[in-house]
Amino acid sequence: MGASERGLLNAAQLVDQLLDEFLRPPRSMRCADWADEFRFIAKGPEKGRWRTPRTPYLREPMNCTDPEDPIQKVVMQFATQLGKSEVLYNALFKRIHLDPADMMMVQPTLQDAKDHSRQRFSPAARQMPEVAERMPDRRSRDETNTTLTKEIRGGATVFFAGANSARSLASKPLGFVECDEIDGYPLDVGGEGDPIGLVWERMSNFPT
Repeated sequence: MGASERGLLNAAQLVDQLLDEFLRPPRSMRCADWADEFRFIAKGPEKGRWRTPRTPYLREPMNCTDPEDPIQKVVMQFATQLGKSEVLYNALFKRIHLDPADMMMVQPTLQDAKDHSRQRFSPAARQMPEVAERMPDRRSRDETNTTLTKEIRGGATVFFAGANSARSLASKPLGFVECDEIDGYPLDVGGEGDPIGLVWERMSNFPT
């Protein structure tokens, strides 16, 4: 095989690789099934592999977060320490892996958002190769990958926001939003209204 033929073969292989990586349709998988296969809990008393049978009542709300599900809003209201936040993380990590879009997780305060990013999101993401490989390593001078902004390969971003900070909620069209611990949200943020209403408006250009 001549040099020109090897060059054409390498170019064709590169094109196939790029098409496979960026243009293949996302794998169809329910959130609960994804969590059972890929999710790893990095900290806490349930550290280790996620097991939906351990908390079967979370299967339905998890699956309702799937992009292909017709439900557009999921509300969970039950006792503390029963896994509500883990549903949010399972849905977030699954989308990063299989169907990335611009997304946001909202905590009551900006400090809460930073704590979640550092103490829960990042340690768990590092334990799941399928998620970690979608997220470039943080570089100290890279402003696109910070505590509150996580870049995903391919152009999508995960934002962490505080319900007490209108700036952190503003000017971002979003494909998926998660609001945690909403009892701690202010009724009005910066004179701009209800923080949940603000983030809902950010999703108006997306079908789900």
